[in-house]
Amino acid sequence: MAMFTDDLVLNYSKKNVLRTRSLKPWYRIPASRMYSQPRPRPRQGYGRRRPARDHLIDSCFTSSSPAKESKAIEVCEDKVLELLESLQLEDKENTTAATVQEKEQRPKPETSSTVGQRSAYKTKKDNALWPRNANERRGLRLSNGLPVKAKSKKSTGVEKTGTSASAQGASSDVRIPKPAARHQRVVLEIPETPMPVAKTRTPKKLQDEQLVQELESLKLSSKPSRTKRHRPRKTEPAPAILHAVTTPETIAHAQQLLTLCHDRHAQSSPFDFQAWADTLSPYFEVKKIAEASYGEVFRLALLTTVQTTFTQADESVLKLIALKAPPSTNPLTQAQKKKQGSMSAVDHVASEVRLLKRLSPVPGFTNFRDVKVVQGRLPKQFCAAWKHYHQNVKASVFPDPSRKAAYDETQLWAVVEMQDAGTDLESSLELEPAEEDENGYVKQRWLNISVWAGWDIFWHVACAVAKGEGWAEFEHRDLHLGNICIRTNDNQPLTTQLTSSIPTTATNGKLGFTTLETTIIDYTLSRANMNNELTISEDIAYLNLSADPAVFEGDGEMEYQYDIYRHMRGEVLFSDPTITTAQKQPQAGQKSRRKAKTNTTTEQQEALAAPNEAEAAAAWRAYNPATNLIWLHFVLYHLMTVIEPPRSMGVYGRANEQFAKELYKRLSLLNEEKLTMESLKKREWSSAGEMVAWSVGKGWLDEGDVVGAGCGRGV
Repeated sequence: MAMFTDDLVLNYSKKNVLRTRSLKPWYRIPASRMYSQPRPRPRQGYGRRRPARDHLIDSCFTSSSPAKESKAIEVCEDKVLELLESLQLEDKENTTAATVQEKEQRPKPETSSTVGQRSAYKTKKDNALWPRNANERRGLRLSNGLPVKAKSKKSTGVEKTGTSASAQGASSDVRIPKPAARHQRVVLEIPETPMPVAKTRTPKKLQDEQLVQELESLKLSSKPSRTKRHRPRKTEPAPAILHAVTTPETIAHAQQLLTLCHDRHAQSSPFDFQAWADTLSPYFEVKKIAEASYGEVFRLALLTTVQTTFTQADESVLKLIALKAPPSTNPLTQAQKKKQGSMSAVDHVASEVRLLKRLSPVPGFTNFRDVKVVQGRLPKQFCAAWKHYHQNVKASVFPDPSRKAAYDETQLWAVVEMQDAGTDLESSLELEPAEEDENGYVKQRWLNISVWAGWDIFWHVACAVAKGEGWAEFEHRDLHLGNICIRTNDNQPLTTQLTSSIPTTATNGKLGFTTLETTIIDYTLSRANMNNELTISEDIAYLNLSADPAVFEGDGEMEYQYDIYRHMRGEVLFSDPTITTAQKQPQAGQKSRRKAKTNTTTEQQEALAAPNEAEAAAAWRAYNPATNLIWLHFVLYHLMTVIEPPRSMGVYGRANEQFAKELYKRLSLLNEEKLTMESLKKREWSSAGEMVAWSVGKGWLDEGDVVGAGCGRGV
């Protein structure tokens, strides 16, 4: 290929290292004027006006001075040598597959040095072999600021070879002709054979440095390519600090509970209540379901609108217990004393947590998961759940947590997490609306249940308590209906299993007529031996109820449950469950607050010696399983008031009527004769285990029923 310097212009712009432009397509010029006549100058307005630097070489060749023409040839020779050197360096850079494919697909123009061949191309300009745009007609392409080599079939013209050579090899092979006459074309010939390649390989970093130096030598101002900025990597925000800002005194005050946490991260200090609750919101909905003696019970219900790996088995029940503040040197006000009186001590809650861990393996007892200590006011999720419970379910006895006066920002809480065991028995049996009698007492309406459900519930609870006695010398000491949870194991509605007149299984069995499961919860007042096979020293978890006399001051006429506390105190302190009075009698002329239901004589009451604090603490620490029978009496007493008795009208059907009457008769025997306070005083049974063994001996239960009791249908 030949490069004609009078038709081509070397343009050193900022964007390209080398750019060529034809002033006028040669095929528009007649052949007769190609060499004989000078090239006509462009008309005014033809094309764009070129600056002076764009036709440096062209102005030299159009000059009439031979000296200038000779000087221009020398300049061209230097420029060509420098250009070839840059082509050699650039050849090593463009070796990617994409560049090679572009070269192969690009149409390659054929050049000729004869007028006949040029005339032939004039008539075939639409042929595919002829380049169709101005850039291809120039014969040189640009890539990344450097010329791209093109193949040539002839040895005449400027050949852009695909091989590289050093600057010394290029200067020896290039032949520069002598200056010709004015307006005659000057041809620079480059041999078709490849130039010698240096055997030593230059490192790429050195190649780049050499190329920069050569560009500077040509005095080219090339615009640097846009480099990608290394922006700092966006890091995810650090997780919120769950630990609350607290003092060493507060940490030391809650240390007994902190050591019982399963999570090591939670053992160092209390969590911030709101920050911890925010970790639950994306997956669970907080609902308040019940109230305990010293705490509120919430359920974590799994959200169905989010896709997560959690299942219904991960749903938990949270028991929130407000903890008393650390002892302060400043005297407390009356309002603070009243507020502290409704809270729990840290050692009492720690005792309950230890009991939960100890009794988790026993069937019929709740499955303990974890405990955490948090600090602050109740989060907004729990406040909304409290408000819904207070307005739609039952009036809460606890203060409104959304009020700032209810709790301080430094309030400590124990969050006890347990597996969801269903709904408490008391809430399952209550009906709305409640009625008030003539004295102003609220008379609750109850759901009538079948004898099948009453039989299963009582014996499941009794067998679970009997197992707890054998496992850890367990006494519950607060087994009211609110601390017994029930649920079904077949996803049927709970009310259906409670009221169904037809048993789920055949009546030839002795237990498991329904699909109900029972679970015993809330061990706040309980007592148990914490020793196991690996522990030798004696360790008893208990609560000295004599230190909290408010437990025994409830009105028995409003709720029979308060009388049970006093029966239990008589059994523990005086070994007589019929004694329900305090250690000292009211003075003469002073009326008693409550009318005693028992027949305890005045002589017996005066003969009772009031135990001191040490003796009372020792009595509550000792093992007295008769208290379990007192609470089983209370459970059966309530069940008998809601069980639908069999009648001749056929409530349970003709096929099951006879057996339903037999079960009802057995329950009535226990309620009216065997589990009364008078019979317990006679010590016919001293524990729940003895009562279960007696029922097995009577044929009421089988050994298989006792083993699986509490898990539903003997499973």
